[in-house]
Order: sequence, then structure tokens, then C-alpha cells
Amino acid sequence: TAEAALADQANEISDRYVLLTVIFASDLFFGGISGKFQSQVVDMGMLIVATVVFLVGLGVLATFPVQ
Repeated sequence: TAEAALADQANEISDRYVLLTVIFASDLFFGGISGKFQSQVVDMGMLIVATVVFLVGLGVLATFPVQ
């Protein structure tokens, strides 16, 4: 039972790392396309979205346990 609980905890931590990978990859995508549009308003919007996604990723990262 104790080993199963440890395995569940390790699985939850690995799921959070995968979530972080997706969040930061999305951030890189939005930041990368921010200069590719004809409109500066859309460019700025994509840059703002990238910033918000990055801050969300940092928020998720800050909740990780320190070992």
C-alpha cells in the first residue's frame, strides 16, 4: 500500500512536468508568431498572450514540491 501511494505521488509529479512542458511550448509558439502578422495590434496581442501563458507556467512551477 505504501509503495502504491509513492507511485501515485510520482505519477502526479510527472503529470505536472508534462503540463509544464505543454505550457512553456505554447508560450514559445505564441512568442514566436508575435512578429509575423501584418497588424501591430495582433502582434502585440500574441505577445501579451505569450506573457500570460509564461506567468501561468511560472505559477504552476512555483507549486512544485522542493526536495
